[in-house]
Amino acid sequence: MNTSTSSEFEIHQDGSILTISLNAIDRGNSLTGSAASALADILDEVSLGNNTTRAVLLRSNGKHFCTGAALGGPHGGDKPVIGHMVRNLAKNHHRLIESLFHCRVPTVAAIQGRAMGFGCHLALATDFTICSSLAIFSEPFSQRGFSVDSGGSWLLPRFIGISRAKQMIYLSEDIDALQANEWGLVTELVSPAELEATALELVQKLANSATQAIAASKRLLNAGALSDLTGALHDESMAVELTIRSNDFKEGMTAFAKKRPPQFTGT
Repeated sequence: MNTSTSSEFEIHQDGSILTISLNAIDRGNSLTGSAASALADILDEVSLGNNTTRAVLLRSNGKHFCTGAALGGPHGGDKPVIGHMVRNLAKNHHRLIESLFHCRVPTVAAIQGRAMGFGCHLALATDFTICSSLAIFSEPFSQRGFSVDSGGSWLLPRFIGISRAKQMIYLSEDIDALQANEWGLVTELVSPAELEATALELVQKLANSATQAIAASKRLLNAGALSDLTGALHDESMAVELTIRSNDFKEGMTAFAKKRPPQFTGT
């Protein structure tokens, strides 16, 4: 049984099960680029078969699963250098989404509290999502004044259809656990008290299954569904690159920091 800890996540290896616990509790488990890159490295090692891992459980400490990507960003002042978001998303948060989605072994997410933006997509990139009845999903991008990223434009329509994906992304409204379950956004809905045990039971079952066969089936299923995730991620990066240069982005981030409703101008 091995455990390692960083400032943003904990890694726990217990036999064939690798548990990743998001641990940036003070900011709702939002992940920095360096943490996303480090987690992608870990998942890539799992996919290479360089350890004994046969299933991965992605969970969180604290109240929330993941409240998004800790990107920072301007609250005014100079605009970022052209290409900044394309480069950084590709090597950090977008890379983690791809590494998780393509991970050779089965993956399970246990969702409690908020799963926002990148956090929502992180959950959807796993094979199974076990959801607490108190969980809340949201896509806050447009409310902050920039466009969807981290696979949302590709993942959401495949789970809930294009119309509901537009509803989530355009309106930035909270989707509670019951609605998420009805829409097919999650695999299973359980009480908060049952969340950890249910997720662990599933990950143990998967770890004890024919994981080579599952890995082959996973490749086939992903290939069948995958029109072009990499292309979608690149397109998202380009769109974010443009939208973070808008006045609405500055207003959205300023309003968020000051805890007031944003006043967008469409510029």
